[in-house]
Amino acid sequence: MTTRFTNCRVCRDGEPVTGEDVVVSAQTGLIVDPTSKVDDEVIDLGNKILAPGFIELQTNGMRGFHFTHFENEASYQKKLDEVARYLPSTGVTAFYATIPTVSSDDFKKILPSLAPRDIPGGASLLGAHAEGPYLHPDKKGAHNSSLFHQPSTSPVEVYGNVASSNKTLKLVTLAPELKGADSLIGSFVANNIRVSLGHSTASYDEGLSGLKSGATCLTHTLNAMPPLSSRTPGLAGLVTSSTAPYYSIISDGHHLHPSMATLLYHSNPARCIIITDSIELAGLEDGTYPGHAQIPFNQTKIGSRVVIEGTETLIGGCAGLGECVANLVKWSGCSVAEGVKCVTENVVGLMGDRDRGKIEVGRMADLVVLGDEGEVEETWVAGKRHQNSLPAMDYPLIFTGPRQSRSIASLSTANGHLDPLYLDRTAVSRDHNTTGAGRDDIATSASGAKSAAISQVARDNDTIEEPATAPATTVGVTELSPLPTDECADGVRHAWDVETEEDE
Repeated sequence: MTTRFTNCRVCRDGEPVTGEDVVVSAQTGLIVDPTSKVDDEVIDLGNKILAPGFIELQTNGMRGFHFTHFENEASYQKKLDEVARYLPSTGVTAFYATIPTVSSDDFKKILPSLAPRDIPGGASLLGAHAEGPYLHPDKKGAHNSSLFHQPSTSPVEVYGNVASSNKTLKLVTLAPELKGADSLIGSFVANNIRVSLGHSTASYDEGLSGLKSGATCLTHTLNAMPPLSSRTPGLAGLVTSSTAPYYSIISDGHHLHPSMATLLYHSNPARCIIITDSIELAGLEDGTYPGHAQIPFNQTKIGSRVVIEGTETLIGGCAGLGECVANLVKWSGCSVAEGVKCVTENVVGLMGDRDRGKIEVGRMADLVVLGDEGEVEETWVAGKRHQNSLPAMDYPLIFTGPRQSRSIASLSTANGHLDPLYLDRTAVSRDHNTTGAGRDDIATSASGAKSAAISQVARDNDTIEEPATAPATTVGVTELSPLPTDECADGVRHAWDVETEEDE
C-alpha cells in the first residue's frame, strides 16, 4: 500500500519546500518515487508542514522506565518496546538509549540489550549512548563519581565486547581534559564510535585537543561544563571554531534560559542538535513519585519540570522532543523547518546515518505532520500512521507510610549510588540543573557535608524526611501549583544565571 502526501510544505535542509508530493510504501517502509501513478491513498495536508521523523539523540527513559533498570532480558525488552511505542506521539520515530554512569558489570549487562532494531508500531532503537564513566568528578551532576574511570581503563574493560565495534555502542560522552583522553578518543573513533565532550571542566584549548583527536559533538552544551565567559569560553566556545563540532542543547525552558538557547542555536544552526535528556517520569501524569537507587528522594513532576519534593532542585526534564523544537522556534525566531533540522538532518549528519532523517527516496518513511508553530499533529512510522494506544502505567505515585527523620549529612553512605551532597543547595552553582539518571551538573564543594545541613530541604531542623521500611501504598495525584521556570522561589541560581566579568 502506498500513501501520497500532497499540498504540503516539505522540510528539506532547513527550508519549507512547496509543490512536491511525498509518497511512502507501507510494504517496504520506505519513501518511494513520487512519479508513480498508482496510489492507494492520497492525503491532502492543507498546506501543513511535513517533516522527517524526529530522532532523539539522548534520552534516559520515560513512561516509568529508566534504561539503567535491568532485571532480566525479557522484561527489559518489553519495557523498551513500550517506550518505543510511546515516542511517536511526541514526533520521535527513532532514538538512541542513553546509559549514564553505572558499574562496569551493569554496562556489560545492559549495553548488549540495546542493539539497533526496528520495533513494530514504535520508534526504531538505533543503539546506545554511554554517558560515562570517563567524566570529571567536578562536573558529575547526579552521576556516581565513585564509578568513574580514567582513560587508562580500556573501553572493553568498562563496557565489554560491545566497545570493540559500533554495532551497538554508537556514542560515548567523555571529559577531554582527563589524562590520556586524546588516546581514548582515538580508540573509539577507530571503531567508528562517535565521541561527544561533556561533564567536563575542560578549557577551550583542551576541548580543541579533543576535537583534533576525533570528537565530533558537545553534550548538553552549557550544562555540566564551564560557563561561557568573555576570556575563558570553555567547551561552549567551540561551537564557532573552524572545526566546530555538533552540539546538543536542551530547550525545555528549564536547563537553558531561552536567550542562551537562542544564542547557541544562532551560533551555528548547521551543527545544533536538540535533545530532551528525559528521565523515567517523562510521559507520566503530574504528581510526586518515589525515588530510586540513584535519587533516593521523592520526585515531584509538574509539566516538564521535575524537582526533589519540597525543593526547587531540578533533577530531570520531561519535555517531549516536539515540545523542545517548538520552544526553540518560539524563542529564537527560526522557522519550523530550521528547528526540525536540529532533530533530523543534523542528527544523522553527526551519526552518519544514511537511512533516515531526510525526506528522500529510499530513506525510511518516518514522517511527522506539524502545525504552523511546530506542534506535532500526526506521526507516520515506516509508512504507517501511528496509532497512539498506550498501556496503562503501574508506576507508583508517591508512597505513604511511617516516616523517619534523618540528618542530610548522614546520607553520605546511603545506597552507594548517590553522593549525598547532591542536595547541597548552598553549593549549587551556575550548573544548577540536573536530571535523575546523571544529567546536568550540580557542583559540590569539599566541605559540602556541612553546607548540606543548611540546605532548603532541611533548612529549619537539619533533617530530611525519608520513607521508613513500611510497605508502600499509592495515593492519588495532588493538584500542584505551577512553579516559575525562570526563577527559583528561594533565590537559588539557575544554570543560566551566569556572572559576567567587567573589562579591566
